Amino acid sequence: MSFTITGTGSYLPGKVVTNDDLTAFLDTSDEWISTRTGIRARHVAAQETVTDMAVAAARAALEDSGSTPEQVDLILCATLAGEYITPSLGCMVQKELGAHCPAYDLNAACSGFLYALDAAAGYFARGRVKKVLVICAEAMTRLMDWTDRSTCVLFGDGAAAAVLEPGEDLLSIHLSAAGNNDALCIPHVNGNCPYSGYDRGPASLMMNGQEVYKFAVSAMSKGVEKVAEEAGISLEDIALVVPHQANMRILEAARKKLGMPAEKIASNIDQCGNTSAASLPILLDQLSRQGRLKKGDLLALTAFGGGLTTGACILRWAKEKSKKTAPRGNFSCEQKKGGIIMSTFESIVKVISDYREMDPEEITLSTTFEDLALDSLDMTEILMGLEDEFGITIEPDEKLENVEQLVTFIDDQLEKNA
Repeated sequence: MSFTITGTGSYLPGKVVTNDDLTAFLDTSDEWISTRTGIRARHVAAQETVTDMAVAAARAALEDSGSTPEQVDLILCATLAGEYITPSLGCMVQKELGAHCPAYDLNAACSGFLYALDAAAGYFARGRVKKVLVICAEAMTRLMDWTDRSTCVLFGDGAAAAVLEPGEDLLSIHLSAAGNNDALCIPHVNGNCPYSGYDRGPASLMMNGQEVYKFAVSAMSKGVEKVAEEAGISLEDIALVVPHQANMRILEAARKKLGMPAEKIASNIDQCGNTSAASLPILLDQLSRQGRLKKGDLLALTAFGGGLTTGACILRWAKEKSKKTAPRGNFSCEQKKGGIIMSTFESIVKVISDYREMDPEEITLSTTFEDLALDSLDMTEILMGLEDEFGITIEPDEKLENVEQLVTFIDDQLEKNA
């Protein structure tokens, strides 16, 4: 027996930092960053702790699976660092959730989600658990040297979680490690022991980009091929590859090595950057909530990270589309669908006011998006929330200038879909 995923959840901090924002203190540009990495923005935990993000993602996953914290038999947290060396992030999450089960952390850097899945599979195989909560949470922006434009532009913050229950949907999994602290490392903070002559160096990420690139492309492509072979399937049988989001060039090079079409490689790197262990499960949750994963789909999950570590697996997707939007900072909305104008208007007001942290009474039908001081990224975030709210698609080039036009457009789409 292995497991099946019955719920997913994720959390992205409310503060979004664009490439243009970084030009205020770095010698860089949106073009320089986006052409080299595919990244245009990242979420930064300006107020949230790693525990805050982990708990928010965990609650979303538990709700998605119809589970309660009291039912969880084990909490596994994959992270580079929580707030403390001890207690672990897992124990802090257990405390905040009010769960009553063992909890611990593991560190496999960006491969952490796959390492945690493999660890969980062992508990299921031994009949020790019936429900496992896997959480990946990272505040990478706190581990950066913000004067180094070659690394600080790559990373963002966030968390994601998955609820696992008994099943047979992990078809194959493979992990590897090749110890190497020259390609990528983050030293611990130096203490003040008067007897220590050891200097660890600055406590921020150091990376040899070329060495990591070569390792990553080979590891990701070979990992997918290996687990597909072990699962007894062909690459053509894979509905979607869900990879760690490190760099768009890496994803594209790995895709070419696999000979797979671009539409089979999932990505959100343009808006999230590299969130280390959280990147793969954040993407998995987004795909589920967008309805892009169908029951029975065969997914290839693949990652690489510091260590150096790698992981890949073939997973059969067994759940239906998630019903709610994942929490994103203070951005949240309830599922209300309406065919009459006031019902639609109230839902739109809820989404916008939650996102902007403003009084809903300030929003009227005549309110323009210019009045709300919404930039293009704000509009993208709000339109994504409305798409999930109403189950429709809003193309980015729609000419919508005020709330009344938005209400009319959504009502028209709902009528067409009725």
